[in-house]
Amino acid sequence: MLFRSLASLAVLIIGLSFSVMAWSDDGFPLRGKYAAMGLEMMELSTLAQRFDQVVVVDVRSKYEHETLRIADSVLIPLDDKNFLERIRELAAETSKPLVFYCSGPACEKSYQAALRARFNGLNEVFVFDTGVLEWAKEYPERTVLLGEPLGDASRLISSDRFRQCLLSPEEFIQRISDDPSAIVLDVRNALQRDGVSLLKYREQHVPLDNARLAEWVRKAREEGVAMYVIDASGQQVQWLQYFLEANGLTDYWFMEGGARAYFDMISAHR
Repeated sequence: MLFRSLASLAVLIIGLSFSVMAWSDDGFPLRGKYAAMGLEMMELSTLAQRFDQVVVVDVRSKYEHETLRIADSVLIPLDDKNFLERIRELAAETSKPLVFYCSGPACEKSYQAALRARFNGLNEVFVFDTGVLEWAKEYPERTVLLGEPLGDASRLISSDRFRQCLLSPEEFIQRISDDPSAIVLDVRNALQRDGVSLLKYREQHVPLDNARLAEWVRKAREEGVAMYVIDASGQQVQWLQYFLEANGLTDYWFMEGGARAYFDMISAHR
């Protein structure tokens, strides 16, 4: 009996391993892991078909949501201290299933949000792990960019265009050293900065708030100087780029990997 039980467990583990491998090979590196925990995924075409029958929940940051979002989605950031309370309130207000999304297949926030919801008694929840960018490409008429309907997917910034604006930490530092007139912004929040200046006080600390950023963008444009931006991990600047482009700035650069890459570079040189 014990042997049969162990054999059955081994078969289950092997089957689960193959399931995870299958999902990973399909462009969704996290899906198998969370499907094994009982989460249900909603595919791109299914969400489009059921769009009016579900409530779509954006669990990214406020800045990301305000930059590019699925139309009519509700913002409840995963890192909101009242996340579960807000999710319960939303579920109580509607009889529709909740569909959580974030940036794309490599973003874990949507899975974690759905898992927390399930563990706290909400059963009709799904994960749209395809993410907002692929949604915007397929359904631009149901996408909002900087407060206005996207309308045309060609307005999206390609990954190639984004990579063209990335500088390694070494090159980033060299360039601002060679250009004393450049504007250097650190858009990390106070907790991420922890009182430390990365760039010998060359940088201005400006939060990811377009109203606050607008004056620096205007200054860079009017004075004809370059703008260099560093964030925490190289992810937030992807969304900031839309604001910079929309406001006519062309000479701007991001530190690839953000402050995390900077600290890795410092550690490697010790």
